[in-house]
Amino acid sequence: YGCALHTPEWIGQKLFGHSETRLEPEQEGALLSWREKAYPDIPFFVREGIYDYPKVTFGGLRLEDNPTGGIDFWGHFQSTRFYATAPEFFRSLFKPVSGLEGYLNAAWGRLAGKTVVAAHLRFGDTGQYNYFETPLRWVHDWLESFWPSLDNPVLYLATEDPRVKRKFKTYEPLTAADVFPESGRPAVLAEAPYYEDFWAMTQADRLGISNSSFAYAAALLNERAESFGRPRLSVGGFIDFTPWRDEVLLTEATPNLIFWRIVARDFTDVYNMVRKLQRDLMMRDDGVDTPIEEYERRVREALLREIRQSSPQNADKMREAHAELRTQVELPPSCTTM
Repeated sequence: YGCALHTPEWIGQKLFGHSETRLEPEQEGALLSWREKAYPDIPFFVREGIYDYPKVTFGGLRLEDNPTGGIDFWGHFQSTRFYATAPEFFRSLFKPVSGLEGYLNAAWGRLAGKTVVAAHLRFGDTGQYNYFETPLRWVHDWLESFWPSLDNPVLYLATEDPRVKRKFKTYEPLTAADVFPESGRPAVLAEAPYYEDFWAMTQADRLGISNSSFAYAAALLNERAESFGRPRLSVGGFIDFTPWRDEVLLTEATPNLIFWRIVARDFTDVYNMVRKLQRDLMMRDDGVDTPIEEYERRVREALLREIRQSSPQNADKMREAHAELRTQVELPPSCTTM
């Protein structure tokens, strides 16, 4: 189509050395506002379908109509089948710049001779909708299924909450802070502190991810791993997957997920508070077998207490949401009372 790529400022320009033409300030402002409308001088807006090829557009315009004057692409673009035809090109887009790569390789070299097993444990912004938190018992079961057969294994936990290390003490796990030194740390990592975990997952010899596009992208870039695992609600544990063939996000549902989805419509602030509380409760002990139902009970009590203190009307809405849920699904015993 003879088009030139323009992007807003993004961290990939510093991590991967991309040098696309920057959008003009007024264009960038329009993009970052998340409004589905054309820029003043870009007449067409292409919005991605649900994890599919971008064809949902204003005015029924399709990409193959070869329009002139520019197009704005918006979406998550997580359908791997469109990238599977050119994996090497895809990987080349996310190769770290030389200075950063040198630092990462030097740090990772300390693990030479070891079989690195990486597990992604995402907490802070998961638990909503289909972004379920992975039960730690499932991670332990996954590790136990192959750990004895590995040669000199080491466990790397990719997580934003290093407190979870205590849940895996028998493995003497490492986190980014243990592997990547402060000395000589490239400045860009202060802007992208998550990148060390991301890169580590691309280098692991075995990789277990959460239901997260962040970790799945790392799996796509990983050319070393002998196997990949991911949690699946419907089987109550980990399954094997093939990054270039499978779905990026699993869209399964459970009664509790449906309940929180209903609740989150009206209680976003309280909901986020509860997620943090649940994580804090989980991190207080070393066990991994505390029933999920017990955490949910304590979280539910704290949620109701917070709602009652803030507004009686909110408490009524919570009960209404719970009643609505009970008409949709058969709740497990832990969720049948408010």
